[in-house]
Amino acid sequence: MSCPDLVHKPIPRLLLIGYVVAGLAFLASLPWSEPGRQFWQRLDEHTFRWLNGTLADPGAWQILWALANSRRADVVPAQLLPRLVRGRPLTE
Repeated sequence: MSCPDLVHKPIPRLLLIGYVVAGLAFLASLPWSEPGRQFWQRLDEHTFRWLNGTLADPGAWQILWALANSRRADVVPAQLLPRLVRGRPLTE
């Protein structure tokens, strides 16, 4: 005996959210297993070298990022941000 109402009944939203949270918890635990740790380690090293590889050789790019990461460079956005939040024009 089959019950057609149960076959076509949609999954409740709360149950679906529970499945998503359980899946994310499982994915978050993968780095602690041996194959997962190796995967994340390789991905981390590749991403680090890809993003920071341009800074390895001395040159203008390295100097630009050194200046951009100084406290003096932080003054410009620190003074512009309150004006933008208040809705004032920057030319005032």
